[in-house]
Order: sequence, then structure tokens, then C-alpha cells
Amino acid sequence: MTSEDQNHEADQRNSQLPCLAMYVDHWPSGEFYWVVMESGDHVHWRRLDIAGKQWHTWIEAFDAGNTKLLKLMANPLRRAMSSPP
Repeated sequence: MTSEDQNHEADQRNSQLPCLAMYVDHWPSGEFYWVVMESGDHVHWRRLDIAGKQWHTWIEAFDAGNTKLLKLMANPLRRAMSSPP
């Protein structure tokens, strides 16, 4: 198998995985959102329930958002979000 074939297989595997992103609104409001981007044009936004809490630094807010995001993706919502419509 050539390196080009290996890269193509890796690209195919990666295209099947949902891409995650978190958006933090203007500090200090700390509005957190996460998005699961499926293949094609299917994008689903969900608001994290940690929005509106007080944070002293942006890194605290970012870490809290990441923790919440990982917990959300581990629950049944992840399976529902990655199912075809």
C-alpha cells in the first residue's frame, strides 16, 4: 500500500468522525456553545448549561466548556446527533 493510499484511507476515516467546536462569546459573559458537524451540510448547535456563570479567566471558562462538551458527547445525545435525519 502506498503512502497516498494510506492518506486516502485516513481521510475517509476522519470524514466519518464528527467534528466538534466550542464557541465562547465575548468575555466576560461566558456564553458557551458547541456544535457537531456531520458529513455534508448537517450542523447541530447546542448551548452548554454553564453559560452565564462567572469566570475569572478565559482559560477557566474554556476548561469548563471542554469538560461539559466531553460529557455531552459521551451520553445518548451523541448517538442521536450522529444518526442520519
